[in-house]
Amino acid sequence: MDKQLNLLYFSPTDTTAKIVKAIGEGIAQNCITYNLTPPAEREKPVQFEEHDLVIVGVPVYAGRIPNFLTDYFSQVKGHNTPTVFVVVYGGRHYDDALLELKTIFENHGFIAIAGCAFIGEHSYTNQVAAGRPDRKDLQAAKALGEEISRKLTKLKSINDVPKLTVKGSFPYKKFV
Repeated sequence: MDKQLNLLYFSPTDTTAKIVKAIGEGIAQNCITYNLTPPAEREKPVQFEEHDLVIVGVPVYAGRIPNFLTDYFSQVKGHNTPTVFVVVYGGRHYDDALLELKTIFENHGFIAIAGCAFIGEHSYTNQVAAGRPDRKDLQAAKALGEEISRKLTKLKSINDVPKLTVKGSFPYKKFV
């Protein structure tokens, strides 16, 4: 399955961007990037189709996706669009963030083909997960992209993708 690769991420400390880009590098050399970090970029509607492949990545805040992104993500539309979900957490745990991200996108026309969580240096202190993602993390992310690419190549149809289950609980953990 040939797909146009799209990277869609929010990454104020650049850790999520590094992971998403490394996964993308393992899939294809050419991609379209949607950096949602500047607020003005979250004002533009985005739509993807079945011929697209989207990698969407966010940092984890208190075990959840950043709450100000949920409204924006509800406006991002897909049409049987294969999607890789990525959360980057600061060393404690990602709790419900991956499930929350996947659920929002699946409710708007996206099909989960992979989901992952990576450790990134904590945004409040460099004393937790210092220097992450490191070289090994980025190599693992690229290898994941290569594996996703191999699996996509073998698919005849997006309808052949098995249902993806990820960690997390609903109702989601409350923000504290």
